[in-house]
Amino acid sequence: MEHETITRAILIGTNFYIRGSERQDTSFSDLKGCVEDVNQVEKLLHELFAPDKLSVIRLTATAPENGENEPKEPQSDWPTYENIIKAFTKVTEEAKPNDIVYIHYSGHGARVKTIFPDPEHREFDEALVPTNINSGGKYLRDREISLLIEKMVEKELLVTLILDSCHSGGANRSSENKTARGASSRDFNILDRDRYTISPKTELDSITWGKRSKDTKRGVKVGNHWSLEPRGYAFLAACGADEFASEATFNGKTQGLLTYNFINTIREYKSTKPTYYDLYHLVSAKVKEHDKQQTVALGGEADRLFLSSIRRELFYTVRVTKVHTEPNKQPSIELDAGSAQGISEEDEIDIWPSSCDGFNSSERVARFKVVDVEEFTLKADIVQWYKDCQHEQQLKPGFLGRPHHMPQKPVYFSSSTKLDIMQTAENQMDGLRGVFKKHKIPLSDTLSKAFFEVHTQDGNYVICGGGNQRLLNAVPPLPTNVDGAAEKLARNILHLTKYYNILELQNDESANSNEQVSTTLEKRTPASPTSVRVCEGSPADDLPSEEPWEVDTDGEVLLRVVNKSGEKKYIAVMDLDSDWCVEQIFPKGPGAIAEPLEPNQTLLLPLKLSVPDDIPPGHIIDTIKVITTSELTNFRWLEIPSLQDVDKGSRSQRARAASPKNKLEELQERLMTPALRKVKYVPINFSWGTTKLTVSKMVEKAAAVSPPGIKDAEGEVRIPINPENTTPLVIPEPKIMADLTRPDVEVTTRITLFEGSVLLKFS
Repeated sequence: MEHETITRAILIGTNFYIRGSERQDTSFSDLKGCVEDVNQVEKLLHELFAPDKLSVIRLTATAPENGENEPKEPQSDWPTYENIIKAFTKVTEEAKPNDIVYIHYSGHGARVKTIFPDPEHREFDEALVPTNINSGGKYLRDREISLLIEKMVEKELLVTLILDSCHSGGANRSSENKTARGASSRDFNILDRDRYTISPKTELDSITWGKRSKDTKRGVKVGNHWSLEPRGYAFLAACGADEFASEATFNGKTQGLLTYNFINTIREYKSTKPTYYDLYHLVSAKVKEHDKQQTVALGGEADRLFLSSIRRELFYTVRVTKVHTEPNKQPSIELDAGSAQGISEEDEIDIWPSSCDGFNSSERVARFKVVDVEEFTLKADIVQWYKDCQHEQQLKPGFLGRPHHMPQKPVYFSSSTKLDIMQTAENQMDGLRGVFKKHKIPLSDTLSKAFFEVHTQDGNYVICGGGNQRLLNAVPPLPTNVDGAAEKLARNILHLTKYYNILELQNDESANSNEQVSTTLEKRTPASPTSVRVCEGSPADDLPSEEPWEVDTDGEVLLRVVNKSGEKKYIAVMDLDSDWCVEQIFPKGPGAIAEPLEPNQTLLLPLKLSVPDDIPPGHIIDTIKVITTSELTNFRWLEIPSLQDVDKGSRSQRARAASPKNKLEELQERLMTPALRKVKYVPINFSWGTTKLTVSKMVEKAAAVSPPGIKDAEGEVRIPINPENTTPLVIPEPKIMADLTRPDVEVTTRITLFEGSVLLKFS
């Protein structure tokens, strides 16, 4: 008989902390809303599941009314270290594969002196604080929690973990009706009982949830880490590592901000069956309205439906964060994207419900026009309602926005294109122009002003660079005689435009900032980490030499990002590779947006480099773009598939370059010279910003160069040329082709045009 799925819940809420002095200079104030969180979560679960399909374990500590120093509940129900471990163990042993496990913790969190020998030199563990921490108790540390969850995952249980607590100590925040859940300082005490853990420390030291990915055709991929691609569980935390989880009064009762808004969101959107990614966006927006300094965190299988085994494809788009309505006025909206993603005023955005499946036009709600753009947010006014929608009654925060592509890169049709088309029918050129006009692709009458040039060759459309522009990578030819050739050509131009706009995305107003983040791409050594690591500081002797290095074969490199700015930054890493694909490689996994990097922290990101055989020497293999922002910002909707997969559907919604209209405090973008095939230390200043690091295939050193030419010195040859000549110059050994359309094009270590000759200098 097939097993019927059971939902098993572990609900932990600690209002009362037993008084004691065992931990010097460390104390935890009582809270008010944690037990109420447990009450309300249990009530929600009973609304969602039948009694015979739900099993709940409650561990709570309610403050006594008579001044005693013990919680009201029986001791067996206290949230102590031992009782929490017992609850996890009981659920793991009794549950069957595919059972749902829901774990909710409300209480204090703390950052405490680590008890583990750590190769990452981590000084502190994140921990949950039991009710008796100062009276015979001990912390439940992050590695122990990880191991408990991992044992559930290994049994194929579907785990949801909600932590309505802070992750670290620091300056406590509170107001008249708001209290922070966290210690006022870090705990440096290590008592004898703290050294005994749920498992041998060797097992806790070796926790890694992610498995190595299989090799792919991608040029660069990120090494996996347990925190990047976790399996079998979904995770929501109330705040970031340096923040506090607040509780406040709602309708006369105190609750945690996360828990209160989480429960209300589940009830409001229950019929749409939201994913954890949907819940994250909806809940985090509501939390921000109450406390702008609290940032909800998401992890795990974000594409899974809430308390379900079903997974749904995620659409990375902009999100509606607020809906403004007034009597007798059309609504306006706010969205979570801005100039940092290349959006400008006058851009138009179509809106879909959060439950849409594939952005079908029949599901569209409305079209809005952008009227105001900030760095990470925008405001938009209604342009039109689409047929059959329920107008503003249907419009809600969490709806999906899809900006329209408005390319600004003109295309020139060469004479060969016109001749080929005129041979079949004069009106085909008009048809081609009509298709481009429909897609708002501007056309140029002169080659020098065009970004792209289209001509025909051997029955194919060929796209190349216009004017003095050489495209970074080859574009596959498109047959002219296939059905819908003009439409496919336009889509290819749009795709290339998105790629270049992402490549060029930058902030030009960075000169006034002295705050600094440094980015390095360096060779891996035996001492380099094998997985993603964040460590404190970056000693001078750890910094790479400014001497460049060359890439010639498959191998592994290390991306190093150091935050010297004095404030928290969010990091995302995009890979733009030679098949015209843009993909976020860090952080990786469903719903992953960006990872925080605290001041004086260093991110070490191992990358595996693959050099494709069909890439000519000197050509760029990958461009690694490091995006840095002062606020958590989503760039994943800029992702696009490879050009050959463009007809299969794109993950990207929009990618358009635009000069920021609002002053952004920090950013400097530098592009390593692609033809040098060398990557070195690059300091950048940035509030949002990017750095580009390019990896290209090394050109073999030339042993000899065939005539014509005059050998000036070892490794150099000076060849007379006609300055008006635009035909390629072919050098038989080592068969390097130099495109002299651009005088400064570099295909070897150095190529320059001067005084009627070209100088080729081989490294």
